Amino acid sequence: MSVTVTVNLRDFRVGGYCVLEKWLAERKGRRLGFDDQRQIARLIKLIGETLRLMAAIDEATQWLTG
Repeated sequence: MSVTVTVNLRDFRVGGYCVLEKWLAERKGRRLGFDDQRQIARLIKLIGETLRLMAAIDEATQWLTG
């Protein structure tokens, strides 16, 4: 399983925490099984979609701030 992680995905924060870094830190020292790999791939996809939606919202509301 191969997934490309951009800087924006890697640095995405919620509540002050880098989401991917925190997810990986919680699993430090153990081998990631298939379910873990599938879960992080899904998490990366969800963060990407969140970033896309945030950009769309920013673009749609840009007229409000001039």
